[in-house]
Amino acid sequence: MSRRHDKKDMEQELAAREACEAEGESVERILDEGSDETVLETPDSIEDAKDRLVLELKDALLRLTAEFDNYQRRTQREKEQLYADSVADVALQWLPVLDNLERAAAVAGANPSAEAAPIADGIAMVLRQANETMARIGVEEVPALGTAFDPHLHNAVMHIEDESLGTSVVAEVFQKGFRCGGKVIRHSLVKVAN
Repeated sequence: MSRRHDKKDMEQELAAREACEAEGESVERILDEGSDETVLETPDSIEDAKDRLVLELKDALLRLTAEFDNYQRRTQREKEQLYADSVADVALQWLPVLDNLERAAAVAGANPSAEAAPIADGIAMVLRQANETMARIGVEEVPALGTAFDPHLHNAVMHIEDESLGTSVVAEVFQKGFRCGGKVIRHSLVKVAN
């Protein structure tokens, strides 16, 4: 309820109180919303008005509390989603580096010489550390080789006929796919059989 008083209303209320106190009565002034009239009410109606006011305030408080709880949950979800999206974006930028490390390890492992062995070992250690770091931040490789083709996970760039493989089976992986938190950040580039 709105309780705006201007000087005239306050003077009227004071005069009404003095008149009632002189007669020995207890009176409260209750203004209806938008009304400029001074209303003198009995103690029972005053209690009813107080009860209505209390109920309205309780309802407003409950609504405000629920709205605040919803706001907190929504901002927490947004914060978690922002973190997951940021991790996925950074991981996507690092995937070419990881691909090049795998190529370097494959080349170094294919040419075993005494001179290249320490370099091959160093590349393998860096590659292992990079894979472990990606796993710690929630980035995992999408399984592809030998699995059924899934357009949500794989991108078929070639098709072959091979009776030794089943229908729509991934026969070869050209580029690994990765996902972060269930969201695919890069599809696997694959060759599909049959």
